Amino acid sequence: HRLRCLVTNCCEVEAIPDTLTLLSAAEQLLQGVVYCTFGCHPHNYREYSDGYEAKLLEALEGCGDRVVGWGECGLDYHKNYYDLESPERHALMLEVFARQARLAVARGLPLVVHTREAESDTMKVLRECVPRDHPVHIHAYQDSAWMLQEVLDTMPNAVIGVSAA
Repeated sequence: HRLRCLVTNCCEVEAIPDTLTLLSAAEQLLQGVVYCTFGCHPHNYREYSDGYEAKLLEALEGCGDRVVGWGECGLDYHKNYYDLESPERHALMLEVFARQARLAVARGLPLVVHTREAESDTMKVLRECVPRDHPVHIHAYQDSAWMLQEVLDTMPNAVIGVSAA
């Protein structure tokens, strides 16, 4: 059996060189079946800035048709639990996710979403920033069946990847 395609998520600027190396090697060894996404992982939300975004966009533009989405980005209240105690940090988490969701829509790229223990806020950002018919991939989902149904009811072009807890 032959590998048909593989998607790697580059979700921190430090991983850009590795992503570019992987794409280059795949072009030579696997006839270009490796694709990528770019975005800021929710664990790194405090690092997101105009400069951070510019580095991701520069890499994205250099990869041409190898880019198949923006992300993974989103909200992770399990990992960032203590940051929820600060209203300023919570607001920043939401804004970083919303900004990336709007960017994906503006560029016509599917949005790759990481969400963990942040169901209501994730749905709020999706409803406010992403058109109903925009493609969304909920990545490595581990939370409730309620949100699965909510995503599918709200966004008919969504796909959901489920992982074990």
